[in-house]
Amino acid sequence: VLESACLRIGFFITAKMVAGAGTAVFAAYQIVSQVSSLSFTLGDGVASAGTALVGQSLGAKRKDLASAHTRVCRRISIVLSLGLMLIIFALRRQLALLFTTDETVIMGATMSFYVLVLGMMPQNGRVIYSGCLRGAGDTKFVAMVMIMCVSIIRPILAYSSVYLLNLGLMGAWSASIIDMTIRLTCVNKRFNSGKWTSIKV
Repeated sequence: VLESACLRIGFFITAKMVAGAGTAVFAAYQIVSQVSSLSFTLGDGVASAGTALVGQSLGAKRKDLASAHTRVCRRISIVLSLGLMLIIFALRRQLALLFTTDETVIMGATMSFYVLVLGMMPQNGRVIYSGCLRGAGDTKFVAMVMIMCVSIIRPILAYSSVYLLNLGLMGAWSASIIDMTIRLTCVNKRFNSGKWTSIKV
């Protein structure tokens, strides 16, 4: 619950900062956010399967299977991410046209899609590892990473990029990618440590 609450608060703060940069910028941000939800959907689906499989494997005292299931889920997410990245890259302008005919907004959204595509791989990787760690009962670690990155680091990066560096929309999405990469690094390191296989639930 705490993790979900902090996630929403972090997204709200970031959106508020982007809104302060202007109506066209915020409109483009909202368009890209809607499309990025496709990536979340794919990642969450595979992560849910990973959560269940890891929990079952550890319940059966099969740590090897839990690790194997996580790696398979990660490979599946990579394939799905690559497919979605290609689709969004190829149809970036057409996707923006689904929402508006304002050329300024379309240009902002189109440029942001370039950044979004770069962030899909770390985003889905983070989702997969987080889901599998939750399946092992390592929920506190995942929640702390989420709280630190989304509620603190991302808003600071977004503010610095949008207002101090004047990068506008590109800065906001760049901040998101940095946040996703940090979270992926943390949960991947946790997974590789193997500590999650010994947690008592």
